[in-house]
Amino acid sequence: MKNEKSKWIAFFIALFLGAIGLHKFYLKENRAGWIYLVAFFIFYPIPALFAFIDAIILLFITEENFNKKYNS
Repeated sequence: MKNEKSKWIAFFIALFLGAIGLHKFYLKENRAGWIYLVAFFIFYPIPALFAFIDAIILLFITEENFNKKYNS
């Protein structure tokens, strides 16, 4: 597929740049990405914590479930 998303790229984006919502934009969840970005400037520790949780979820999700959700 041409625009197929990678689980590992999403994981590393969430781990290192997730507090600003970049992983959500990568996964085409733009509304959540904007929420992370705005929350980053207002409530910094909270989006960083949620991004870390998202990274852990991405780490343990199976390739099959990831592809169903983000590459369908």
